[in-house]
Amino acid sequence: MSGIVNSEGSRSGVIGITEEADSWHLTADNSSDGDITSNWARRDWYGQIGTGLSESSGIFSFPSTGVWLIHMQGMFTVRSGTDYYDLNLLFTSNDSSYIALATAGGGNATTDISPNNNISIVSMLDVTDITNVKFKWNLSSMANSTLLGDTTFYYTRFIATRLGAT
Repeated sequence: MSGIVNSEGSRSGVIGITEEADSWHLTADNSSDGDITSNWARRDWYGQIGTGLSESSGIFSFPSTGVWLIHMQGMFTVRSGTDYYDLNLLFTSNDSSYIALATAGGGNATTDISPNNNISIVSMLDVTDITNVKFKWNLSSMANSTLLGDTTFYYTRFIATRLGAT
């Protein structure tokens, strides 16, 4: 731990930072608009450092306060015709009302079926209260698209890493 000791004997800077990181993936395809409420699993070959996130019906809770970096990579395919899709990172600060923290989208503007397309979301979130600050993933514009999931291949996955105290 680094930092400068002040006249009161406490450190400035990085007081009490603990290592936290967690990695999850989607285990089944999803082709519907709305929240992704099921088929989440912790990545078994990596797992987590520290306590790790908890998940209930697609809502993720943090084990500790601080600034967290969330990085999602999603793989989509357009099943037929033209389609556009959005993956949304939603968060709440009151364990009730969710708002969009970040959105990434893509699509296929031709009538040909598209190959797999990757999108990425990277966002930071200041978690000030582990009871009320949570996040979830949401899909929109999914008329002809599929977000890919699998139990063996990590097509759609995210990592949450605690960067430090606030």
